[in-house]
Amino acid sequence: MVGNICYGTDAPERFGEFMIQESKLKCYMGDTGLLLTLAAGENYLKSDIYKSFVSGRLSTNRGMMTENMVAQILTSAGHSLRFFETNADDGKKYEVDFLIPDEKNEKKTVPIEVKSGNNKNHSSLDYYSDHFGKTTSKGIVLTKGDLQITDEYRILPLPMACFL
Repeated sequence: MVGNICYGTDAPERFGEFMIQESKLKCYMGDTGLLLTLAAGENYLKSDIYKSFVSGRLSTNRGMMTENMVAQILTSAGHSLRFFETNADDGKKYEVDFLIPDEKNEKKTVPIEVKSGNNKNHSSLDYYSDHFGKTTSKGIVLTKGDLQITDEYRILPLPMACFL
């Protein structure tokens, strides 16, 4: 349990039948605190990265740390880690951070986008929903912002990740 592997998938039509792309994977640390300590180096207590994290002002690699934290939460809730990534015809790369099964409808997936700040931009979720809408439930954006439910998405504060 030192690392949590997140496998890439294409054509995620139903959660149980993901087409896993074994060549596409992300590795998350099983312990985000340990990741931060390793990133800070040998003298981590004197490290600027460690001090800025403890004081809530981490700017460098904040997205990486936040995504790792959500991966740790999802894994401890029993979810297998999956993500979606594609290079579209328009030349852009779209990536949905995590996909979990919809508990209300096992044939559908719930796409999750993790934002380390208040940014609610979700072009990857838009792309995913446009292409896999029939098998996709309402997407989730995890952010530092406030709770907000729209017609298309649930925008949740990051601490609510433990309820997914």
